Amino acid sequence: MIRVGIIGLGWAGQRHYQSASASEAEVSAIADIDEEKLKKRKESWGVEHAFNDYREMLDSEIVDAVVIALPHDLHREVALRSAEAGLHILCEKPIAISVEEADAMIDCAHENGVILMVAESNRYDSLTEKIEDILRDNRIGTPVFATWNDLHKFDTWGYKDRRWLNDPKRAGGGHWITRGIHLVSPLRAWFRATGAGDVHEVFAREYRSPSFKAPRGIEGNMSALLVFDGGQTARINMGVEVENYHRFNEIYIHGTAGSLVASRRNYSLDLYSGNVERPETLRMKPRSSFEREMQHFLHCIETNSDPRTSGIEERNSLAVVEAGYRSMSEDRAIEVEMRKS
Repeated sequence: MIRVGIIGLGWAGQRHYQSASASEAEVSAIADIDEEKLKKRKESWGVEHAFNDYREMLDSEIVDAVVIALPHDLHREVALRSAEAGLHILCEKPIAISVEEADAMIDCAHENGVILMVAESNRYDSLTEKIEDILRDNRIGTPVFATWNDLHKFDTWGYKDRRWLNDPKRAGGGHWITRGIHLVSPLRAWFRATGAGDVHEVFAREYRSPSFKAPRGIEGNMSALLVFDGGQTARINMGVEVENYHRFNEIYIHGTAGSLVASRRNYSLDLYSGNVERPETLRMKPRSSFEREMQHFLHCIETNSDPRTSGIEERNSLAVVEAGYRSMSEDRAIEVEMRKS
């Protein structure tokens, strides 16, 4: 049984613990700088080893792999130390706060012969996987363009249990890097499944209304146009001040032989395959994407295979996000520099 250590016991760390416990893994150690939280989790989870300093965990030889569930700006340091200790790594998304940091993590993992996987849970979601299957099976022909609406209603940014998200230096930005990357990664996978290639250019714009009270550096409402190698486009609309937002959080993909409309609200998908008056409605059963990604991580360790959301794969998703920030700042389209290996 693979022994897993969890570093960071906040919202994400708790979900990784639940996923590991439900999978073929042993959570043999936990680490957090918050002593009260560490003590509470140790007692409630029944974990034998608890560390206030994660470096002691890495040196303990009681774990085979680690989960990094920390603020974004800490991912690089902890990943490098973990790889140098010979431990496989499941790192929360985004992989890092810059492509430069991500490249250092990828190189270090390769040099030390360990798996580096990014916990991009949206890639293991049942609706996300169904869309990829439909596109791969050519049920709507060649995709022409897509639109994904990710809308909310609040006048600031950050979560009550993760206030560090209000600090752009710690988070790497605002909801474009924190939530937007959840959209970028599946869109890249979907279009590649159809032979459209990868994203090569990004054009992004932000609108920050007077009522949006988040700190500077935390973007407000925005749209980003992703242009793929094959010429197809995907538009991401992210809104923070939309009334009745839950009604409009949908995904539209139009192709040469049909269209699909997917809703995360009720895990349904309307498929217009061919010239039909009524769509075929498909309903997916919601399931734990955290649990499925943990199972995939364990499988990759056991088989020494590349993860679906490898370090390179999610480094390239981060490159799209980074290009979006540059586009907003420089008022122009930005080419994306993808890494192949």
